[in-house]
Amino acid sequence: MGNLESKRDRLLELETERGPESLTLRVADWGVEIGGLDAELAEVLEARWGDFVGRAVSPSPTVRLRVLKGDAGLSLGRDRPGEIYRLEAEREGGCMLVRSHHVAICAEPDDPGAWRAGLTITDAEPPARIVENVVRYLMARLCVAGGGFALHGAGVLRDGRAHLFAGPSRSGKTTAVGLSPGGTSLGDDFSIVIDTAEGWRTTAVPFDNLERPPESPPTGWIPVAAIWRLERSAETDVRIPAAVQATASLMASATFPWAMPDLTDAMLEHVRSFVSTSVFGILSFTKESDFWPLIESRV
Repeated sequence: MGNLESKRDRLLELETERGPESLTLRVADWGVEIGGLDAELAEVLEARWGDFVGRAVSPSPTVRLRVLKGDAGLSLGRDRPGEIYRLEAEREGGCMLVRSHHVAICAEPDDPGAWRAGLTITDAEPPARIVENVVRYLMARLCVAGGGFALHGAGVLRDGRAHLFAGPSRSGKTTAVGLSPGGTSLGDDFSIVIDTAEGWRTTAVPFDNLERPPESPPTGWIPVAAIWRLERSAETDVRIPAAVQATASLMASATFPWAMPDLTDAMLEHVRSFVSTSVFGILSFTKESDFWPLIESRV
């Protein structure tokens, strides 16, 4: 038995759930059913996700997650000072194990729609944040399976269409949302995009830097006007890069491509498809920019 198989088997041997509570997170017509929660963790997640919990959109979950008391030796352990959030995946054949600080996750054997997470709770990171990061990962996988991809991005709905602002932490996603008068926030930290028969679509998500959902978020899938990669600048400008540069820039904003080695090729193809059929641009802006006339003139 290889080392990876041994570690995954240790995760599959875990059976003690953190508690008896469960909830279902609804995003558009997707559902993530999360079981094995203790009462406090379930309460915090409900407050964090608001109306997205239990939305009666689909009668059955798209993916299921079981939260278990973890084996400390399986996670990456405490992060080092100054280290950014890490998520790593190991894969050999059909065996895959995904790990971060204080959590290890894998799919249940013979059921790719069911996952388990072994959590090691410490005072280093709130348990709700650990669970949310696992859910974000599962949502990113759903995006690729649905013909799209997930982004480090913020979404704004204006005039019936969504503009997504992509970029790493501190690139200005929250600022861009704040500079969008008359727009409705779709979430300022994580965006999803899928290709449908009606074109590229996105939706509101409960993942926000404020750790609370947007107020009165719209439901269902929303047409995507464009994705804009953000750059801080002394001037406001928009440029449309060549396809190769656009693909590289958009892949750099995608969430977890290195942590889903079984889906990376499909993700790349979906990004290429978006670049070839929709609008992707680079938005340079300041904290006082009125950039909307510029970007709306390009779509």
